[in-house]
Amino acid sequence: MKKLIIIVLMLCGMAGAKAQQLEQWTQFYANEYMVNPALAGIDKYFHAKALYRDQWVGIQDSPRTYYLSLHGPIIREKMGVGGSIFSDVVGQTRRNGFQAAYAYHLKLNDAYKLSFTLSTGMLQFAVDGGKLDLEQSNDIALSNGFMSIWAVDFGSGVRFSGENFHVGIYVPQVAGLKAQFFRDYSETQNVLARHYY
Repeated sequence: MKKLIIIVLMLCGMAGAKAQQLEQWTQFYANEYMVNPALAGIDKYFHAKALYRDQWVGIQDSPRTYYLSLHGPIIREKMGVGGSIFSDVVGQTRRNGFQAAYAYHLKLNDAYKLSFTLSTGMLQFAVDGGKLDLEQSNDIALSNGFMSIWAVDFGSGVRFSGENFHVGIYVPQVAGLKAQFFRDYSETQNVLARHYY
């Protein structure tokens, strides 16, 4: 009976679950900059990294993610700059873009540092409507062709670090812009939602 109650509670808790819009980072330790740009310029040298991730190989329309990033210090290592280009393809949707970030590092003492970041960039959100099987074939929010929007994206974050640890938070897509493919249809509920890393 105890196991049944736990299973029922877990299922009830999942009723409000939502999926993420942004790419999934299981290899985040390989490039922490992509998770929180407050890391930009934390070392005395520049980092250049690339990643290709093909999830669920062999399954049609499985997620594929590509990125290239570069970041490093400027002005006596008190500040950092960085940038990235990326592409995330999931089924008939894709998210492409580039991002630039600025980080400021405040040295609290010899052991601790507090870093702040602001980022901006452009992103393209696209859907290939010709490859979708719609429940309603005359859905006015989609067309049967390739649809694409470009939007300015903003993000901000903070990172606190010591000699053997770090903790931080980064919020991309902070503006919460609508992903509206048609100018004459404004009832869309497609929003580039904030995420919390």
